[in-house]
Amino acid sequence: MAFIDGAMKNDPEAQHKLGVCYAQGLGVEKDEKQAFSWILKAANQGYAPAQNSMGYCYKNETGVVRDMTQAFMWWKKAADQGYADAQKNIGYCYSYGAGVDEDQSLAVYWWIKAAEQGDAESQNELGFCYRDGKGVKQNAQQAFMWWQKAALQDNVYALNSLGHCYDKGFGVDKNPSEAFVWWKKAADLGFLDAIVSVAFCYLYGNGVEKNQPIAAYWLFQAAEKGHAQSQYCLAICYREGIGFKKDYSKYKEWLQKAADQGDENAIKELNGIH
Repeated sequence: MAFIDGAMKNDPEAQHKLGVCYAQGLGVEKDEKQAFSWILKAANQGYAPAQNSMGYCYKNETGVVRDMTQAFMWWKKAADQGYADAQKNIGYCYSYGAGVDEDQSLAVYWWIKAAEQGDAESQNELGFCYRDGKGVKQNAQQAFMWWQKAALQDNVYALNSLGHCYDKGFGVDKNPSEAFVWWKKAADLGFLDAIVSVAFCYLYGNGVEKNQPIAAYWLFQAAEKGHAQSQYCLAICYREGIGFKKDYSKYKEWLQKAADQGDENAIKELNGIH
C-alpha cells in the first residue's frame, strides 16, 4: 500500500485511507483501534472525509465506545465544510434526536444541503418531509420533485413512492401506467412494497395488461418475503390453478403461513376447511 509512506509523513488523505484499510481488513489485519487512531489523525487536520468517518466510528463502535454526541460533533465539522454525506447524517441526527436535540426544521435544512449536491438518501427523506409536513410546510409537488430526483438514482424508496404518487395523483396527474413503471423498477430491485403493488397491477390490470400467471409470479416473490396478504392470495392461486397447477397441499401451506401472521381472510378460510 503506497499510501502508508504518506500516512507516516502526516498526509491526511493517506492517513484516512490507512484507517479505512484497518477498519475493513483491506491489505492488513483488521484492527479497529488502529483504524480509529489513523482516522483521528486525519480528522484532526481538518480533512472532511476523515471527520465524516469519525462520526461513523462513534456511531458503530469502531475502535471506540459508541457516543452519538461525539458522532454528531464530527459529522458537523465535515458538514460545515460542505461534505454531503455528513450533511445527510446531521439531518438524521436532528430528525431522530441522536446526539443533539430533535429539530425537524434543522433536519430539513441539512437534508436540503446534501440533496442539492445530489445525495439520493437526502432527496428521498425530503420527499417524506414534504409529504407529511415534517419540519416544513406540506407540499405534494415538492415531495414529488425530490422523490423524482432520488428515483433517477435508483433509490428504491423513492421509486416506490413515485409509484404511489402516480397511483393517487399526489403532486402529479394520476397515471396508472406510470405508477406501474416506477413500482416495477423498485420491484426489480427487490423492494417488497413495490413487489406487492406490481403483483396486484397484473392481477387486476391496473396500468398494465391483466396477466394472472405473471401476477402469481410476483405474489410468490412477495409471499417468500413474508407478506401476509400475498401469502393468502398465493394460496388462492394454488387452490384455483391461477399461474400454477392446482396444488391443495401448497394451498394449505401458504394459507397457514398467512394465518400465522394474522391475515383475517386466511384465518377464516383455514377454520372453514378444518
